[in-house]
Amino acid sequence: ETEFHNYVVGMTIVHNTSQRTAYLPILKGYKRTIWDRLFGCESTPLYDWGYVSGTRRVVLETDDGGFYGSNAFRTQHSKVFEGKLWKGEEVFYEVVGFTDTGASIMGTVSNKKAGLDKDFSKQYGEETVFSYGCSPDGVKDRVFENGDVEYNCVPQSAMYVYRMTMTNEDGDVVEYTPDFMRYRCDQMGVKTVPVLWRGRIPEHPGSEGDPTISPGEWIKNVAEQFYDGPDPIGKSHVREGVVVRIVNKPKFCAYKHKNFSFKVLEGIIKEAATAPDIEEAEELEVEYETES
Repeated sequence: ETEFHNYVVGMTIVHNTSQRTAYLPILKGYKRTIWDRLFGCESTPLYDWGYVSGTRRVVLETDDGGFYGSNAFRTQHSKVFEGKLWKGEEVFYEVVGFTDTGASIMGTVSNKKAGLDKDFSKQYGEETVFSYGCSPDGVKDRVFENGDVEYNCVPQSAMYVYRMTMTNEDGDVVEYTPDFMRYRCDQMGVKTVPVLWRGRIPEHPGSEGDPTISPGEWIKNVAEQFYDGPDPIGKSHVREGVVVRIVNKPKFCAYKHKNFSFKVLEGIIKEAATAPDIEEAEELEVEYETES
């Protein structure tokens, strides 16, 4: 079984940023008895369950510093999971929109400078701001016809979960299926990445038209139907592309397919960056993702 979803953010350079939160055993100290001292035994480590947050492989212990100057905007999202995760669960998600200072997490770029055609600017405007439906100040109000006002109806930043795992006491990791991930996220009241298509690869894909087509080529042809167009969340800018997730694998298996326009904009943002993204600085390459 396969699943396509719009991957809210990419995995490279100055994008919106990935984050993870887990409820895991945390080392609190060591217990050393008199018998340990007499017989030269090692101290017994003492653990307690606690929440840990960070980027893909780096634990963030403070809000200070980092690529964005401050990681305070991350905290509000990691705290959402406190009291909700089961023991051993780890959730992976993307934080999109703007930091607490109003700066774009991914950055902005002139569509004219990008050299994209006039139709692109006509559809998305003169400048691309990867807002994903968020606002720099997060305080846009909405007035209804009856005079009622909904305050702060647009968030400054938002998060979208794309993966969850469960780690047992022996360190064995169980990958949640997309359906169970969404079930758990629904229980916790958090959003997941939008699903654009799901289905099965035919047992003999070549039998449907071209007899030489392979399963990989069949999947790529389906992905081509969804990898371009407005982002389904904010609809104000182009989507990054799609991720094809292969479900029936023992480990997380996904393949990213970016569209051309996004890669052009991404390249300009990268060139304008004065410092590397925190994930790039730590050389955080995700081995289970392959760009096509």
